[in-house]
Amino acid sequence: MKVASGVEVIELKIEALGNQIVLNPTLVWDNKMSILIDTGVPGQLNQIKEAIAKADVHFDTLKAIILTHQDIDHIGAFLNF
Repeated sequence: MKVASGVEVIELKIEALGNQIVLNPTLVWDNKMSILIDTGVPGQLNQIKEAIAKADVHFDTLKAIILTHQDIDHIGAFLNF
């Protein structure tokens, strides 16, 4: 979901304990680089790449990741990157 120019809230869906949960990392970018705020859970890297591409941003421009806190649903997707 586009929030503003250069700001996209990514919706990552997971099943947990029989419920669908939506996680919301945020992508911020300009014409030189992008930054991802939080990363979802392990196994969601491909979903993140697809969401970044859908925002018309190249994954190669990702230069930083900001983790808001250490919970697995915020740090997991890049654990084995």
